[in-house]
Amino acid sequence: MKPEDATYPPLDVAKPVAPGIWIVDSGPLSVMGIPVPVRMTVIQLGNGGLLLHSPTRFAFELRKQLEQIGPIVHLVAPNSAHWTFLKEWQNHMQGASTWA
Repeated sequence: MKPEDATYPPLDVAKPVAPGIWIVDSGPLSVMGIPVPVRMTVIQLGNGGLLLHSPTRFAFELRKQLEQIGPIVHLVAPNSAHWTFLKEWQNHMQGASTWA
């Protein structure tokens, strides 16, 4: 499988799936030589802030797109398989709370 076959374009852009919920596809990562797609879920909270669940690679254009929806207030890495890009987001979103 070619790495690009393991992704779901368009990449690194928020795609709405329901009111207040978006997905961002990125990647892929290589796990034991197998390309694995990467997906982040973005949830808009009741106060308008955004929670980024399992952050994908950081991109300034993506950050700009998300901040047009609401302020990024939480970064969540639910387990050790989902922290790969967390530090990139922490470096650029120092006001956001991190949950890992």
